[in-house]
Amino acid sequence: MVKTDDEIEVIHDSIKFIDSQIQVEKRYNAPMVALKLGHMEKAFRIQIQRLHAIFEMAQDQRLSIQALDEDQLDSLFLELQDFAKARNLLLLTEKPLDLYQVQTTYLAEGKNLVLMVHVPTVPREHLINLYRMHPLPLPISANHALIPDVKKDIIGLTSGKAGSAKSIELSTVDLMNCKNLNHIYLCQRQGVLRKSMETTCLGSLYNQNYQQAARVCPLVTTHLEEIIYQLQDNWFLIYSMAAQTTHVHCPNGTAHDLHLLPGISKHHLTPGCQADFNSNTLQSDNSITLPGQTVHFAWDALLELQDLAKFDNLTQHLKKMHDFGFKHPTLEEMHSFKEMDNGIFTDMWHTVTIVVVISVIVLFVATLLICCCCRQKVSNALVHHILLVQDQPQFDSINRAMNKF
Repeated sequence: MVKTDDEIEVIHDSIKFIDSQIQVEKRYNAPMVALKLGHMEKAFRIQIQRLHAIFEMAQDQRLSIQALDEDQLDSLFLELQDFAKARNLLLLTEKPLDLYQVQTTYLAEGKNLVLMVHVPTVPREHLINLYRMHPLPLPISANHALIPDVKKDIIGLTSGKAGSAKSIELSTVDLMNCKNLNHIYLCQRQGVLRKSMETTCLGSLYNQNYQQAARVCPLVTTHLEEIIYQLQDNWFLIYSMAAQTTHVHCPNGTAHDLHLLPGISKHHLTPGCQADFNSNTLQSDNSITLPGQTVHFAWDALLELQDLAKFDNLTQHLKKMHDFGFKHPTLEEMHSFKEMDNGIFTDMWHTVTIVVVISVIVLFVATLLICCCCRQKVSNALVHHILLVQDQPQFDSINRAMNKF
């Protein structure tokens, strides 16, 4: 609440003092009266500017920096922390300056302007940790790999003992409908939590239950390529298809080489430096700060649970599926296609192809014979018509000659 009663009272006292001084100083000291008037005018201007700034920011639903001084702001933040702690709530504002970013409304009450700062708090047990899946490939051949194909790539976990945590799965679109404050999403209508995590693909992968993940995760094939994910600050997780040596150069003139082995590796890049890889370029920045902890699971054990030994030539098998319209086949589709391809499907395809080709040839020959027959009949009809037309004048001449006799 911004009160102006004290300032108005000071101004009134100043006016009374000046009035009394004018009566006295008419005969004594005129410069003293002018100095006092100057101080009063300055006080008027400062208060008007302050109230104007406070009201203008309140119109934008924000708290003005001129509403509270540093000591008042710190005192207000400590009161909010004590209030939240007494009620077992988590204060989402981390420092006093965050109060300038939250919503603020105002009420005019007589000579006073009441500002209401809406500080968000949540129960501690309702806070959910979010993890987004960035799948690294599981190579199954020289050019292909398996990755989980999930529509919701974000899993939220409640804080609690191991095995008792509840989960919720979200997509990036779901988070777009939430308000973001200090890396915390305030979401509405997202209160349905799953008790069993391992019934979903993300939950099974998080618990590293790869036998369950092999049953519930839809694995699709994709082409192998270089993949780089940024972890905390300037740490990077790199998947390289082949061994490579990367040159790293920094703005201060220093340079060194980074040696990568095939597979997954974790590396740190000094802030301000740049590294060039085969398919990507890394540029680290001094201002990059990624809070939170990144969890990296090596899930190669999932590949061992897949029955890939039955594929004699996996690359040729995937190429054949691509010819039949399977762009990114799942692992289940690969096994089904393999069973159909073991003689039955191939023989049926050859039979259908031969029948179609023979049918097309027979249809073409029949059409050609029909066209020839129709052309012959049209030719005979034209000849017959021509003969009749040529013979008609002779009969007319004979009839005229007979009429004369």
